[in-house]
Amino acid sequence: MVRLCDWFASHFQPDVVNFTNFLIGGCIPDLKQRFGSKIVVTLQGDDIFLESLPEKYRLQCIAEMQRLDQDVDAYLVFSEYYRDFMVDYLKLPVGKFLHRAVRNRSGRLLGYSLASRCGPAFAL
Repeated sequence: MVRLCDWFASHFQPDVVNFTNFLIGGCIPDLKQRFGSKIVVTLQGDDIFLESLPEKYRLQCIAEMQRLDQDVDAYLVFSEYYRDFMVDYLKLPVGKFLHRAVRNRSGRLLGYSLASRCGPAFAL
């Protein structure tokens, strides 16, 4: 992870870093500290992998995801059903969930409209 973050820091200064799933998020705290970027995690199928693990390891992974949550600015999901499921499954704060939308620096909403029960879009 350290080498990945070192390489990333020497090549990029991103406004947003989007992890395509939470399972690869081990370097989130380091990236957040180095860049101060917004960190977005797309949740899509993480639960399927977690359910395949023996309980001992599944619980360890979930605990680590809960710890990493402090450095995550938003979660991106593709349905309200999956948002509700993952809020319950990982015990994540519902207010951090976006529904396929992010505001850019000019305030323009990118992606689809926010679902009524999702958290607000954040400005980059």
